Amino acid sequence: MSDQGDSPQLAGAGTLALSDSLSTVRQTIATASCSSIDEILSITVGALMSHQDIDGCAISIGTDASGHLLSSTGARGSSGIPSALESWLLMEVFPAMADGVYREPFLNRRSEDWKGGVLVVPMGKGDEYMGSLAVWNERANHFFPWHETLLEMVAEVLLLSLSRQPAAHRRPSGEEVAQDAAVYTGAAGHERARALDPLTGLSDRLAFEARLHGLSVLSGQATRACFVLYIDIDRFHLIREYGGHITAERVVRALAEVLQRETGTELALGRLGLDEFGVVVERPSLQQAMATAHALVDQVEAFTMTFAGQRYHVSISIGVAELGARTGDGATALRRAMRACRAAQSLGGSAVQVYHERLAGRRGTGSDGWILNRLTHALKNDGLELYTQLISPLGTDKGLDPAWPPMHELLLRLRDENGEICNAGALLPVAERYGLSVKLDRWVIRSAFRQIAGSRFAENPHHKFTLNLSGHSIDNHGLLDFILQQFKTSGLSPELICFEITETAAISDIIAAKEFVEALRRIGCQFALDDFGSGHSSFLYLRDLPVDYLKIDGELVCEIVNDPVSLAFVRTIEGIGRLMGRRTIAEYVQSREIHNAIEAIGCDYAQNYWLGVPAPLAEMLSTPCT
Repeated sequence: MSDQGDSPQLAGAGTLALSDSLSTVRQTIATASCSSIDEILSITVGALMSHQDIDGCAISIGTDASGHLLSSTGARGSSGIPSALESWLLMEVFPAMADGVYREPFLNRRSEDWKGGVLVVPMGKGDEYMGSLAVWNERANHFFPWHETLLEMVAEVLLLSLSRQPAAHRRPSGEEVAQDAAVYTGAAGHERARALDPLTGLSDRLAFEARLHGLSVLSGQATRACFVLYIDIDRFHLIREYGGHITAERVVRALAEVLQRETGTELALGRLGLDEFGVVVERPSLQQAMATAHALVDQVEAFTMTFAGQRYHVSISIGVAELGARTGDGATALRRAMRACRAAQSLGGSAVQVYHERLAGRRGTGSDGWILNRLTHALKNDGLELYTQLISPLGTDKGLDPAWPPMHELLLRLRDENGEICNAGALLPVAERYGLSVKLDRWVIRSAFRQIAGSRFAENPHHKFTLNLSGHSIDNHGLLDFILQQFKTSGLSPELICFEITETAAISDIIAAKEFVEALRRIGCQFALDDFGSGHSSFLYLRDLPVDYLKIDGELVCEIVNDPVSLAFVRTIEGIGRLMGRRTIAEYVQSREIHNAIEAIGCDYAQNYWLGVPAPLAEMLSTPCT
């Protein structure tokens, strides 16, 4: 290898680029969108070929230890590698790959007709060897040590994904789905296909309503009450407008899979409309039915989909209505649940609403219009609120070390006229759409600086507060001067503040973003790169952005206990952080098991949802410093 392999700058570029390829593999496979091994291989090859240092890729896979994962003849995927070189890999290199990595930096030494170099890693070792993964670059001696490290992680993810085939990610057959539909509808065999929604495989509206009618007749005999949950995707029209028809369908299918996983044993589940679903649950009480609805909202809240380089945050609203003799027939219960769902969306979405009689005469309002009106009013009348959530250092030694301060992320909230809280997930997309992002960011900065400067935390360097900045604010040339002025006006020390930005916010003008970050770091502020690992090719543009922390995407973190693919990827991100000299923060730490897992991986901080939900900033600032 050349001396270039030790260059931190080049290392950062390479790891960021390959991590994006690995993210593509993980995002596609983990969503169970692959129905065959050939598709998985094709996706992996395509993901690696998108990396700037890879001109060709070949994968050869045989059987697993039990001999029945793949056919005895094996399976192979390839792209971009010259045919003569590919034959050499298959005949000579791959069969001898069970014990270690193979490198050939100068292929012209083997044949004067060949050029470039190859790097080959095994998938598994010894008795667990399952195949090999090779990459080629037409330039000689171009693969560096970080390519090997992360290519091994790609192989690990691929191995884990293949080992879960065909059972873990196998889609139900058409016959199985039809049988399920027949159970719901009582339809004859030749009518079964008409009961299925073709996009999701769930019961269609007619089948669901038929099942609902039958349940309403039987509800008087049940020992527990039945409840209808009407589910609607928040702001789905925006997803269709900006992502197109294909993206919208992917969101619907993904939500259907979540609902099928979480409610597969309930009395009924169906797709009722373009972005609407229905579930019938049997619970001892309304409170327990509400708990089920809230659990579904939370599951989807943590879900983010990346498609064609664009990231989509998905949330749902749920209306709940009782199904029974005293509450009317099934159609009435469904209509009431729908009305309650519309009321939940009018509060900003990502919410649950129980039907009550007052909703019957309530006029519907579009959620965008309601939020826009409330935001405009709140900005003029100082009606917004700041909440905070703890980001704690992992490990007792770090917790007692001033070099590892506890951090507090500031979160924006809006309270409606009924006292209900609307969170940032509902506010920010509307603010982005209607040009209020910069005003919101300025309000947060001014309010946060003033409150912190007036608290006991102002003179306590062993704490930091993180503030999110939108892409529009980064592009706004007056924001830097505004921040500097607010530090001067409030008297707050810049060392207490860490700004969070996303790669999307930075890449629109990477030079200006770099100057912005460097100017604030010079006076003592720090920066965190949010949602790291979410799968954007724009990672390539951020190799020179001087950030202090990498916040690992919460969608990955919350699955690491149950999903070995997510675990492998989070481990890779942590390794990228160490390689770049950046501290890592794991988001969505929702349980002690996840907390222990990320600590074992080596992450530096955890955003601890399992320790408590976000609380008002004023309450946090009024507590004694520790």
